[in-house]
Amino acid sequence: MKAVSFILGILLGLCWVTKAQQFAASVQHYGPENGLSHREINAILQDRRGFMWFGTRFGLNRFDGLKFTTYTKERNGLDFDEIEAIAEDADGLLWLMGPNTEGKRQITLFNPLTGTAVSFEEKFKKRSLTSSQIYGQRMFGSPDGTIFLANYQPATLVSYHPRSGLHYVPLARYKNLVIHHVTARNTVWAIADGNQLVELTADGRVLHTFRHDVGTISVDLGTPHAGTEFFYTAYRSDTDLQGVLYRVDTLGNRRQLPASLRQDRTAFFSPIYYAFDRSGMIWTGTQLRSVTKGILLDLKEQLAGQSIDNRCFFADRNGWMWLGTSFGAYQVKVTENYFHRFFYEPTTIQEKAASIRGISVIGDKLYANLEKKGLFSCDLSGELVRKLLVSGISYGLTNSQPGKLKIGQIDLVTYDIRTDSQTLSPLPNGGSIWTMSPFSNQHFLAGGIVGLWLVETKTGQVLPFTRYNQFPELAKSHVLYIGADRQGTLWICATTGLYTVDPSRGITARYWSGGKGHFRLPADSYQHFYQDSQGLFWLATANAGLIRWNRQQNTYRQFRRTDGLSNDNIYAVYADRRGHLWLSSDYGIMQFDPVRMTTRSYTVQDGITHNEFNRIAHVQAPNGQLYFGGLNGITAFNPPDFEREKPPITLPLQIVSFRQFDNALDKLVDKTEEVVKSNRISLQPGDRTSVLDFALLNYADAQKNVYAYQFKGLDKEWTYQTEPSIRLSNLPYGEYQLLIKGQAADGQMSSANLTIQVIVQRPFYLRNWFLMLMLFLLIGSVWGWGRWRAWRHQQEQARLQTQIKEATELIAQQAQDLLRLDETKSRLFANISHEFRTPLTVILGMAASLNQKFDPELRQMASLIERNGSNLLRLINQILDLSKLEAGEMAIHLERADLVNFVGYVGESFHAIAQAKGVHLQFQSKEAHCEADFNKDKLQDILANLLVNALRFTPTGGQVIYRVAVQNRWHSLTAAGYHEELTPTSHLDQPWIQITVSDTGPGIEPVSLPRIFDRFYQRENPQNASGGGTGIGLSLVRELVGLMQGGLAVRNRPGMDGHGQEETGQLWSNNSGQALYSRGAEFVVSLPLTRRAPLAEGQVSAPSSIHPAQPQWGEPTLDVTSERPVVLPVVLLVEDNEDVATYIQICLRGEYQVIRAENGQVGIDQALATSPDLILSDVMMPLKDGFALCDTLKHDERTSHIPIVLLTARAEVRDRIAGLRRGADAYLVKPFSPEELMIVLSNQLQIRRLLQRYYSQLALGVAEPIPNDAPETGEDQFLLRLRSNVLPHLDNPALDIEMICTMMGTSRNSLHRKMTALTGLSMNRYLRTLRLQKAKDLLLLPDLTITQVADAVGFQDPSYFGRVFAEEFGLSPSQYRDVNKK
Repeated sequence: MKAVSFILGILLGLCWVTKAQQFAASVQHYGPENGLSHREINAILQDRRGFMWFGTRFGLNRFDGLKFTTYTKERNGLDFDEIEAIAEDADGLLWLMGPNTEGKRQITLFNPLTGTAVSFEEKFKKRSLTSSQIYGQRMFGSPDGTIFLANYQPATLVSYHPRSGLHYVPLARYKNLVIHHVTARNTVWAIADGNQLVELTADGRVLHTFRHDVGTISVDLGTPHAGTEFFYTAYRSDTDLQGVLYRVDTLGNRRQLPASLRQDRTAFFSPIYYAFDRSGMIWTGTQLRSVTKGILLDLKEQLAGQSIDNRCFFADRNGWMWLGTSFGAYQVKVTENYFHRFFYEPTTIQEKAASIRGISVIGDKLYANLEKKGLFSCDLSGELVRKLLVSGISYGLTNSQPGKLKIGQIDLVTYDIRTDSQTLSPLPNGGSIWTMSPFSNQHFLAGGIVGLWLVETKTGQVLPFTRYNQFPELAKSHVLYIGADRQGTLWICATTGLYTVDPSRGITARYWSGGKGHFRLPADSYQHFYQDSQGLFWLATANAGLIRWNRQQNTYRQFRRTDGLSNDNIYAVYADRRGHLWLSSDYGIMQFDPVRMTTRSYTVQDGITHNEFNRIAHVQAPNGQLYFGGLNGITAFNPPDFEREKPPITLPLQIVSFRQFDNALDKLVDKTEEVVKSNRISLQPGDRTSVLDFALLNYADAQKNVYAYQFKGLDKEWTYQTEPSIRLSNLPYGEYQLLIKGQAADGQMSSANLTIQVIVQRPFYLRNWFLMLMLFLLIGSVWGWGRWRAWRHQQEQARLQTQIKEATELIAQQAQDLLRLDETKSRLFANISHEFRTPLTVILGMAASLNQKFDPELRQMASLIERNGSNLLRLINQILDLSKLEAGEMAIHLERADLVNFVGYVGESFHAIAQAKGVHLQFQSKEAHCEADFNKDKLQDILANLLVNALRFTPTGGQVIYRVAVQNRWHSLTAAGYHEELTPTSHLDQPWIQITVSDTGPGIEPVSLPRIFDRFYQRENPQNASGGGTGIGLSLVRELVGLMQGGLAVRNRPGMDGHGQEETGQLWSNNSGQALYSRGAEFVVSLPLTRRAPLAEGQVSAPSSIHPAQPQWGEPTLDVTSERPVVLPVVLLVEDNEDVATYIQICLRGEYQVIRAENGQVGIDQALATSPDLILSDVMMPLKDGFALCDTLKHDERTSHIPIVLLTARAEVRDRIAGLRRGADAYLVKPFSPEELMIVLSNQLQIRRLLQRYYSQLALGVAEPIPNDAPETGEDQFLLRLRSNVLPHLDNPALDIEMICTMMGTSRNSLHRKMTALTGLSMNRYLRTLRLQKAKDLLLLPDLTITQVADAVGFQDPSYFGRVFAEEFGLSPSQYRDVNKK
């Protein structure tokens, strides 16, 4: 808002202090440029909420101190735009009176909360009231909200109150009536018949009458105040310009006033008479007049050039006087001025104003440094102004010695008041001095822009201060004040903190925001301090407010603008006799009550020189008078004068408007009335359009108001802002209390906080009714679902009963079928036993007979037949035993014998197998003999299966140990890491026999331990197994041990040897992922030790020995580096079963040379070492199987050309496909015929010969080109790479096999074997042939001689070249050239 503000200090004759009583006036002007709808102001009113209303020629205006809001006929439905009068009824409705139209006045009732209007005629169904063209007509509202109007002719008094309604009181005694004033007693003063001033009650009774038969009566503008109801003037005639002025008090008494108070009568001037106080002073709109003192205050000189014609007048509740004119509204406040001004420039010319930097009072003289003007003095009445010093910019001013002043400039100036002389003392470090204080007997301590100085008291010499100690930052800071507290401690206020200094020790402490413990204060820049009688420090800070510091208790409290201060930049703090603190700041002077913690501020409106004061420009005289220097002189005052001051005005905080989008109406709706009356706001979910406007009704510097709001229950802190509005959006669901407070520019807080209940509605799906509905629906659904489930359950029960019945019948039928099947199986096994045993008896008998013959070859075949027939008989016996055990038909017959001796005998039968495999088989027993009850056949089966299993999985060089031990009772083996498959339940406290079989094989995967005793279970990929198994051996062991009521357990042996040293072994992982090393498996069979059976007859005989196959391998001696062809093709046989290997050797005898490898890894090594012509391999083998062998050899350049035939018992199609994908050339399934084997091997050799012919041509570069879409084999790539490496070096005579091996990255033997197998050519033969092939091409070139061709292909001797060429092609080089020329 743009406002012209005039600050008037009426000092009656001079701009300095006078002895007369002073008044200060503040004037602000508002016009259309500030938001008024028109410059002509006809009526002014302050409503009950505190808003100011202005009736103009073009609409109604509401003013909240910051902005005007206009209401017009067009926008708000008023009946007219020109407002002549405004009154407020008890309901808060504004009654608006329009202009005189054809002798009538229109009236409109306006609701300020909704902005809507209704005409008088429409509301009350009455006609408009008549009005006089000469006297006009007015309308007034009493304090209780009664509206009074008058019908001019016939004379009728009209009143209205919302409770009593509209009343018409005819006054027959009068011809016409015009009311001019209403009292607090609900009476009206009116002019009747033009010559009578009468007081009437609401019912028409006459209380007072003042008759003036001659001339006219004019009721002057004004409002009741100070016991006066109004003033009026009686004019004797139209030419009478003075008239007689009367005062009417609240009791209706009239008193004539002296002529000195009268104002002249003009055609366009309505006099204003307002009782300023009860002393008789009257405000006339621009002057304050006194009966005895005349004019005390006059604004006309300050309003020069502005036309003031009074149209209306209003004094509001806060003492502001509002004057409506034809050129806007004037806001005037006149107060008693307790402030005195020195060196003050009353005009608004900035260049003439004097900024004060230093102040000192000596006796009855006031001294001041006027910035850029020098040192001045005057007496304490403001007279006898004298300029003392002119040179330089002056800052600090100190009365350091009697009769002398210290002035801080670029140098330190010492001014002698008595002699009017000066001396200069230069500053050693530059800068300027701002403050000084006694420091010791010899020095003053001075401070300024760059730290501290010492000033000698006698000579005035300035010395640098050096004892900063651990506070060097002070040397570069700005020191603003140095003073002592009540204990004599000297304190320094600087921009880097608050310091203490000692004359002998220097700087001793620093208090600042970075301090720890007792040295911490909330601010860093301090400008002044005061210590009260209780020892509390009051610290004036730069932009951190006022700090109350209890140094002893190390507590402080900060007072800022949010706590009521007018400004946070405090320059000085002084106390008066009441203990109130007086503060100068960047915005006025503040009086702070340290008990109530309240602040009252004073600005230029209250008579001070300027709102902004200066640092170090302050002093308190010995009599308590305070002097504060600012940007326009010095403000002086005596604090006791303010003890009779009136309390500060109250500032209401009101709701201006509340707008909310209505979804039903699809528009923004004004809901101000609803919120004002209910103090309640309801927000829909997701509402982002609701805006609440409010205003602190402060009519002085309202643009500097500050507001704060807090949602109680949601916010912990207040939110401060300058905008008088809040957008209510994004609030969470729930109820909150919205608190709003305001603060004026002078720090005064709003008289009360706005408290509004804000309810953020939940979405319909979160409201109680919806939740209850959902609950009922849920309960109903659950009940219905329960009923349905019960019905379904009944139906399901019936169905299940039917199914159970059918299943029972089916089970009974299946039980009968199983019983018959079991009987059939038993008969089948008995028949198979008979059928198998009969041919096996013949086979074994004939094999035994053949074994007696003398032919070695025949005996070898007979042994092979006998051994495999015995294995088949043992397998049949095991199957039959399992069948009997399942059927419960196997009986056990115990006999007493030496168990240790029997176990030893059984183990001896496996020594031959262990010796053949290279495994050490050892028997251990602490007991030499142990007589016990056992069944020899069953125990032999148990031991045989365990030993066969151990030997199968133990590699060459390993060890198998079987031992017998006697225990005094049963001991569980679970704690030792065993998996206990069978745990006995009886005989636990009796002696037990423990038979242990352990090996040094790879062990058993932990996940497989519980399954190895399952029937037909076989481990996948047994890496060290020497042959496959049937999966029934260990299952039979479990059944036999269970039959003998014993215990069975297994574990992996720990990876430690007998000496506690760590051994390498198979790495397994347990169920928790922990790594375990195994050194083989260990089986434990526990049998109860009893001696109740009858003794066995005779000695225990050892079972027949089991002899392994002993094939006589005729290993050929092959010289693979020789160029002579091998007589028979070499076949590498990779087979782990000795008998199968012997049989294949017999089949291939005479046609092939056979090399044997017992597993896949040995087979790979032998293939790389010997490069055989064919490889015949089994699939299931230890270490590496046949698939891995294929994969390795086919991807190795040295062996990729060798045909591989897989021979195995795995006959599934997927196994064949897997082998062919790994690179196998052929696949044969066991059992096979020798003829089939021979044909397959012969075909592979024939294919190899054809490939040799192709590869030899490819190596020499004479083969047909390979189609682009044909895949290139590894052999093709090898030969092409060999040729591409050799061709560039054919002209080198030194090129030999060693150089070629280096280029190919292989050994001589490997390259030779590879080339021989692929092409049938040795490397020497290949190299010579390649040279000759290139020579043929070169001979076709006529430019080359025979010698040059020989050199180009690496022949140094042309004659040798010719001889070799002729041997190769049957033509000499020259003959070849001649033939090809033709």
